[in-house]
Amino acid sequence: MVKKMFALASVTALSGLMAAVAASGCSSTTTVDNPGAETGVPDAKLEAAVKPDTSVDTDAPADTCPAPTPITATDIGLTWVAPGAPQAVCDQSNLDALKKVFADGKGSAKYTDIEKSLGATCAACVFTPKAGARWGVIIKDGTNIAADNSSGSCYAQNSTAECGKATFELDACVDIACPQSECTDAAACTKKAVAAKGPCATFTKAFQTGCPDAAALGDLCDNFIKTIVASCGGGPEAGTLDASL
Repeated sequence: MVKKMFALASVTALSGLMAAVAASGCSSTTTVDNPGAETGVPDAKLEAAVKPDTSVDTDAPADTCPAPTPITATDIGLTWVAPGAPQAVCDQSNLDALKKVFADGKGSAKYTDIEKSLGATCAACVFTPKAGARWGVIIKDGTNIAADNSSGSCYAQNSTAECGKATFELDACVDIACPQSECTDAAACTKKAVAAKGPCATFTKAFQTGCPDAAALGDLCDNFIKTIVASCGGGPEAGTLDASL
């Protein structure tokens, strides 16, 4: 059973990757939107944690999001697994096939179509089981999607496992604190969630400590295809692959 972090929200990659998931868990046909960043900046949740907003908008309307109760690892419900050493099993033809899927879907694609487009060998690296020894970009629980680990895997490959874990958990925490079905202003909720006294304060601190180079990492992980290259296309040094969208 997928925990509430995936009930109606999503774990977003640094590209702004969004996965809208059903209340009963993530199905394998969940649609992934906006795989590339238009702004070239890190995910809003991570960016807010890098530079917390300490200002107070006294004119802002009251909002119940986020709830003040601190969020814990138990609430997240998944224990992050490091991606291990980068694999070189996805080539340019795999990336180009994935680009076509997103182009045909005008920026959106189902996980099932993403997996199919990558081919068996590449897909086996990108999509990994929740109980596996390593986590890829997308985590599966049987045939269902258990988690989007795009940001966690890419930050881990471009920095450290500690950074990858902190990134995944902060993303997850904010998704719990700011469910799309309840929060009318996602940006405002995010700022409150990652603040020093917010419900994600513990994860914010871990992210700031574990990823001191977070701002620079945003350029290396700013779209979904780059996260695949980092883990399965030869790693951060695989400069011959075109990961543009």
